[in-house]
Amino acid sequence: MNTTNVDNKLVAKPFISVLELQRKKELRKVVTENHHLLHRIQITVPTYDHVKWKKDAEKHVGILRNMSEFPDYFVPPGEHKKGDDDDDDDDNDL
Repeated sequence: MNTTNVDNKLVAKPFISVLELQRKKELRKVVTENHHLLHRIQITVPTYDHVKWKKDAEKHVGILRNMSEFPDYFVPPGEHKKGDDDDDDDDNDL
């Protein structure tokens, strides 16, 4: 007798652990929180004016040039390269 009914049909169910379900739920929560945070950051109006910062920096560089003893050799802050140490090469020659 090869009849199929509710009682004798074997259906394989994939094993899903409770921890896996918790991890997926936590991941969904983190993703939605990140999405909301990103949205809030994108809709905010910036409070700092980068154009004003640049003008102030140029003004301060001008003041520093006026204060320096050798303004022709003045290097503004942030323009000095790390590998540009030509002055130290003379000390190493024997």
